[in-house]
Amino acid sequence: MSSRVPRIFYAGPGAVEDDLYRAILAAFAWYKAPPDVTFWKRIQAGDVIEWVARGLAAADVLMADIRGANPNVLYEMGVFNALKRPVVMFKEVGQTLPFDVSTQRAIDVPEPVSELRRSEVWQEQVRDAVDQAFARAQEAEQQAAASEGTQDTARLLERLAWTGRLRRLEALDVRFDTRVVDLNRGVGRIASFVEDADGMRVEIALDAGGSLGLRLPDDRLRLVDADLPRPPEQ
Repeated sequence: MSSRVPRIFYAGPGAVEDDLYRAILAAFAWYKAPPDVTFWKRIQAGDVIEWVARGLAAADVLMADIRGANPNVLYEMGVFNALKRPVVMFKEVGQTLPFDVSTQRAIDVPEPVSELRRSEVWQEQVRDAVDQAFARAQEAEQQAAASEGTQDTARLLERLAWTGRLRRLEALDVRFDTRVVDLNRGVGRIASFVEDADGMRVEIALDAGGSLGLRLPDDRLRLVDADLPRPPEQ
């Protein structure tokens, strides 16, 4: 996990820093490394849609005050859900959540809101919600980075195969799980193989899903592990 503090975007119905925003900040007042909380009104550079979008794009967690179901707040929640990042909602006591967001974390906001700055129980709920949401955001970020790295590797291998840098797979190269590239279908591994009177037939499990069977030699099938030592010929 990263050691950086979470970046939080606070979406509220008003253009001023209200009691709920101040209560949220109070929950982290004694943190050695408090989260970076941005109130939407503070980002003022150019078109309002542009700077709100910029703030949302930079955030790990969205804190949304949905009391009164303000359209601006719901819009910002929709953007954040599209980014597949976690949302922590703040609702009125007894408020029924919209169906589309009913499974997301929601914290009750009892009246008077100004007293929440002195409620350790309520503040602990906020801290716990942020910790869990930030952990999910980091996990998703790491998974996306790993997936992007895997895709980049696959694209590189396919380019090498098409430019002739990877040699054709021969029967003597065949092993279980040997990495190969099919010029039409992409990267995969040898899942099974059988040798008969007509030669060697291999079954390839493709990284992108699915499989294909080919009989060697086949010019479409290239060997990724080009330095794989061949067994001595009998």
